[in-house]
Amino acid sequence: IKQCLPRPSAMPSKTWTVMNDLEESFNHITHFDFLIDKLQEAVNSGETQDIVDITAALTAFYPVYTDNFDKKFKKAWNEVVK
Repeated sequence: IKQCLPRPSAMPSKTWTVMNDLEESFNHITHFDFLIDKLQEAVNSGETQDIVDITAALTAFYPVYTDNFDKKFKKAWNEVVK
């Protein structure tokens, strides 16, 4: 797993860790750009089965990624803001 933020020279602080985890979870959501582009291509070309398959993938995975982001956001909020 790549580190998104620059790694501190010493042991990472809890703040750095939660913010890095938050950024990683957001980066996972941005992968949906690829599926959305593929869905648009399928719509434009009338590929009905591709439309069904890609829509099913988006529907299945989106809640998993957004739930992960919500959890990481709450952890980061509690560590940094509270």
